[in-house]
Amino acid sequence: MTEPTSANPYDVAFIAAQKERLLAERAQMQQEIANDSEELKAWMGDTDGGDTYMSEDATALTERELDMTLINNAQTMLRDIEDALAAIDAGTYGWDGDDRGAGWGRA
Repeated sequence: MTEPTSANPYDVAFIAAQKERLLAERAQMQQEIANDSEELKAWMGDTDGGDTYMSEDATALTERELDMTLINNAQTMLRDIEDALAAIDAGTYGWDGDDRGAGWGRA
């Protein structure tokens, strides 16, 4: 990626605030992933060899699928947050892929 052709439109205070917000969101996503993973592990170990009703099995399956979906969504959001933090560190936060300086909310 080449350097932007014009000055970054965001001031230092804005970038610092964004980084602080992203760090907080990253911590929250990491905690959600850990919580959902623990819940999923609990569901996976909750088999008793067929001594349940079919409706209970269906409910358990639905809960497992929901937990897996929540984990996948949180992991995707975590990757986006990590990318934004990397862009802040690289000095390219807010620039679009073409380096025209369109930024978020300006395209």
